[in-house]
Amino acid sequence: MVNSKGSSLTIVGGTVLSGGGVLPDGVVVVRGGRISYVGPSLPKGESGESVIHAGGNYVGPGFIDLHVHGAVGAHFLDGGSESGRRISAAHSRYGTTALLATLSTAPRDMLLEGIACLRQLIEEGQSHNILGIHLEGPYINPAQRGVHPPQHVRMPDTKELLGLLDCAGGVLKLVTLAPELEGAIGVIQLLRARGIVVAAGHSNANARECEAAFDAGVSYVTHLFNAMSGMHHRTPGLAAAALADERISVELISDGVHIHPLMVKLALKAKGWERVVLVTDCIKALDFKGEDMQLGGRKISMRGGAPHLDDGMLCGSVLTMNRAVKNVREFTGASIAETIRLATINPARILGIEGRKGSIDVGKDADLVIFDDEMDVKATIIGGEVVYNTL
Repeated sequence: MVNSKGSSLTIVGGTVLSGGGVLPDGVVVVRGGRISYVGPSLPKGESGESVIHAGGNYVGPGFIDLHVHGAVGAHFLDGGSESGRRISAAHSRYGTTALLATLSTAPRDMLLEGIACLRQLIEEGQSHNILGIHLEGPYINPAQRGVHPPQHVRMPDTKELLGLLDCAGGVLKLVTLAPELEGAIGVIQLLRARGIVVAAGHSNANARECEAAFDAGVSYVTHLFNAMSGMHHRTPGLAAAALADERISVELISDGVHIHPLMVKLALKAKGWERVVLVTDCIKALDFKGEDMQLGGRKISMRGGAPHLDDGMLCGSVLTMNRAVKNVREFTGASIAETIRLATINPARILGIEGRKGSIDVGKDADLVIFDDEMDVKATIIGGEVVYNTL
């Protein structure tokens, strides 16, 4: 069942996780791609042309992933519209209704090509759920580069950045950099002046350098605890500074591999449920059907539920947003209503789009996901269009 954005849709028979709380046996009506009604029963004249019976499952706002590289054997950095559409569709099957296509460290020409391709996809509406671009690198600390290719890691370069911004034409939404690098503060200020969110990550910053970066406009920390200076009691680094500063929101890869469940609980305790965002950092290994999978010419193998290079280094994840939410519920014992905010309204606020996405409220975009108690996705609706349905 696929309906067009111009048609109307009614969802009945589910527990609705609306902006106002939990609504058992609730009703959601969609008209023109937006939510026109949320309530306990269907008012006269409100029924849509199509009806989805949620079958006692949850009806929640769609998941928003601010950090995703790929799926099904493709990366956004590969370039090409077909790769972008395939990755987009793969993640929609797991409830992701909006995402930032993440480009990692690469030569300038490759970044320009990837940005141009994604800009075309977004502006021409060729993808259901790509909101914009997250540029992770190339201005990162070589000592904390992870799997980013060392030959392409470089110092902040304002001239290069201006060229990337011109190419992006407004679709660049988030940049991750190491704030301790020479020239980084000027780059942070430039990005903030353009309305782009700046994150600290892949960094060895000390506490003093972190404070300077936060004062300059860094408001977010990429994959907290991973690839960064940490929590030493005499020499606190980025992880400690992020947890201690109330201005900063943090993202977590809650796959149980990148960070221990105890550290997830610690982050939530320190930041509260309003300043933690779940992401996947997912790579091409998700739903890959081939026999030989490589990253930068090096073989990838799955170990313990996560992709690793041949030297044992983690290289992203195969996490999906529904699984990320489920894991945090299991780690913390929190309710679904509390946990789901980490994947919906919180990332929407990071991007400043909470007025139209991130919760089920009248007037917002009809980005919805229907899932069961195990967080298995039954249907995904983006802008009022059913893009995945097993009900």
